[in-house]
Amino acid sequence: MSGILRTTVQVIVVGAATSLLTIGSVAIAVADPNPVPVPGNYEPGSGDLHDYCTSPMPNEYLGADFKGACARHDQCMEKHRDDQVYGDCHDDFESDLQAVCNWAFSSTLDYHRRKSCNTYVDGVIAVVRAKN
Repeated sequence: MSGILRTTVQVIVVGAATSLLTIGSVAIAVADPNPVPVPGNYEPGSGDLHDYCTSPMPNEYLGADFKGACARHDQCMEKHRDDQVYGDCHDDFESDLQAVCNWAFSSTLDYHRRKSCNTYVDGVIAVVRAKN
């Protein structure tokens, strides 16, 4: 194996928004993207379902950014407007919201905020399912 360069790559999660990327002996801080980004083809304001999170739900909760989850839910609801079969939309919405909570409050120190965020998501989903 002589002549082959071996490089160790490690990614260590340091906090909700930053990871530490180590290549060999060099460490670089890298911003983590939101796990549920706003889809590139989402056009806010282009229709009644293109409003991110519908009032009274805010686009953020304790700093967790729900715009991507809400945009994806809007698009799913729009896709099923004719058949009005929204169960999968709501299931995906719940998973997306929880992913955002778990990502935004991923450190051990954020346990209570993560729990509060996920409890908030449970309430939001109950209302969404009751309405549609």
